[in-house]
Amino acid sequence: MKVVTVASDTLNKAFNTFLKPSCGYYKLDALVLEYDGVFFSNRLKDILLNTYLQDISDDEIIFFTDATDTVFVTNEEEICEKFMQFNSPLVFSAEINCWPDRKLEENNPALPAHFKY
Repeated sequence: MKVVTVASDTLNKAFNTFLKPSCGYYKLDALVLEYDGVFFSNRLKDILLNTYLQDISDDEIIFFTDATDTVFVTNEEEICEKFMQFNSPLVFSAEINCWPDRKLEENNPALPAHFKY
């Protein structure tokens, strides 16, 4: 498993307080895809990730996450066990709130789930 993130500032306090040390603590293989230009859209993350994914094996497990608001609280073995329980090649996380634009809530179907965005 490889933890992959995008960071335009690897000196960011949150990155260096949460994600980076938690990867180190749990010995998670982490890769930071850096972007040095003006960060004008989250679509840049998609482009950088897509470019990275072109050159990896199809059976590699990639855990793509935010760089500044993520902390790991378990090891690779437990993460992979939980991923395999989904029995799916792709798993997305979900949010409680429709962020950053609450006006988009009306575009989503009403669901009984707590994490519906």
